[in-house]
Amino acid sequence: MGRQNRMMQLGIWWWMALVWVGIQLYGCRGCWEQETVALLQLKTSINYPNGTSLPSWEDTESDCCHWEGVACNITTRHVIKLFLNNTMGYYGLENWYFNASLFLPFKELRELDMSGNWLAGWVTNEGFDRLVGLEKLQILTLDWNNYNNSILPYLGVLSSLKTLRIKGNYLNGSIHFQDLCAMSNLEELDLSSNYEINHLMTTKGTKCLNKLRVLSLDWNNFNNSILPYLGVLSSLKTLHIAGNKLNGSIHFQDLCAMSNLEELDLSYNEINHLMTTKGTKCLNKLRVLRVKGEDYMKRENFSPSVLQSLGAFPSLKNLSLHIQGLVTAKDLGALNNLEHLNLDFSSINRSFLQNVGVINSLRVLSLRKCGLSGSLPSQGWCNLKNLELLDLSENDFEGMLPSCLGNLTSLRILDLSFNHFKGNVSLSSLVSLEYISLSYNHFMLPFSFASFFHLSKLKVILSDNITLSVENEFQSWVPRFQLEVRFHNG
Repeated sequence: MGRQNRMMQLGIWWWMALVWVGIQLYGCRGCWEQETVALLQLKTSINYPNGTSLPSWEDTESDCCHWEGVACNITTRHVIKLFLNNTMGYYGLENWYFNASLFLPFKELRELDMSGNWLAGWVTNEGFDRLVGLEKLQILTLDWNNYNNSILPYLGVLSSLKTLRIKGNYLNGSIHFQDLCAMSNLEELDLSSNYEINHLMTTKGTKCLNKLRVLSLDWNNFNNSILPYLGVLSSLKTLHIAGNKLNGSIHFQDLCAMSNLEELDLSYNEINHLMTTKGTKCLNKLRVLRVKGEDYMKRENFSPSVLQSLGAFPSLKNLSLHIQGLVTAKDLGALNNLEHLNLDFSSINRSFLQNVGVINSLRVLSLRKCGLSGSLPSQGWCNLKNLELLDLSENDFEGMLPSCLGNLTSLRILDLSFNHFKGNVSLSSLVSLEYISLSYNHFMLPFSFASFFHLSKLKVILSDNITLSVENEFQSWVPRFQLEVRFHNG
């Protein structure tokens, strides 16, 4: 027994010793004093000559880990993240110049966000290349500043970076990936919304950026000639090139070397044909394909036959595009693994709903504003037992809802707004329903809550322009759902 007590006392002594050492090493007040001082110096630079940003950065007596835009390691209390986005404000300065020496004290820094600060250059000999001393820096965000192509060689030496974002600056013309080759750990690169980039210089067979997984080139000035240059980036999993000047036919053969590509966004261009080669292993990992516009923007309208050609991608799960014409069951049958189909703003007819049942794997079907009219058919779409989201809003449907709607027992979100449906609504079998919009229809008034009483997961009912009522015989009932939102202008 005495031996056990001695062992317990020894354990307590060691625990107290470790606590004392921790206090000596890391301090009991919070973040490290030298980092607090460095942050206050940074605040002075940001606010020069008369700014008022970062008011919570007060003095050396407060814990800087609780200051606005500062995140610390919970154990060591070192600063590991600085979110200084939009801190410059409008102080009359046209541009701000980066000073790397202000950041070098933060040896454990992993993420730095300097977006929206009118940055256009750097103090002499204090450029981004000096951040190479921050060996743990992994994420650098410089969105919405005033940098041009000259910044790239200075960023290119930051080999520890995994994510680099330079969205919304003044990069233009050709971007030479050779400038970034030393970034051997880079996984995500965002060059979107620079508007004037029109070419990427890549070199086939090199190991430059061979860990790059995500590349965002949206809203620039690329045309079809860029595709073979992108094709050499074999490590890419996600490529976004929406809002450029791609047009006419897109030959997927140009991208075949991107054997790991899983997501491709070609939306908001002027594409009208997709050239695929059935039976090859080209892009056989592609899961997400978006080739959409909006009715008020550039609009890619494809013939229904494009659906058959997309059967060349056996892994395709998520498809968004515009279709114009009669869609047959044969067109849809090629997409038998599809789970998410978005045809918003397409021009299709009611027969689509009769044929879509062949894609029994569908979980999401969105047909917003497709010009659909007449009554809902009682076959086809009602067989989609796995459907979780159905959007039929802003069409010209009329008549009563068919009873087969009750077959969709997995449905969580249902939007029927802005149509001409009428009659009663029976939803009691939709046991998974969480959100429903019935707004702006002609359902029988007053509309009863009775059919919702047993929907235990229901959180949102939107019923603008419809009167909801609770009949006398149900006033003593306690509904199983707990509504979070209910709108109506009955």
